[in-house]
Amino acid sequence: MDLGNGFTVFAGGAFENADSGDNQLLNAYVTYETGAWLFAAELKLEEDESTTTLQRSGSH
Repeated sequence: MDLGNGFTVFAGGAFENADSGDNQLLNAYVTYETGAWLFAAELKLEEDESTTTLQRSGSH
């Protein structure tokens, strides 16, 4: 989704409700573009029946 002024946002998810267990994956990122510069941040959350992980990344 283009928010104007160089900002773009994306959010996505995948869900599975199987008899053997629940799995989830959510991710979102935002970018800001100005001239030749592009800045991005991403947030990813994974969860299954045995583990939960959260990963963040900064500017690229």
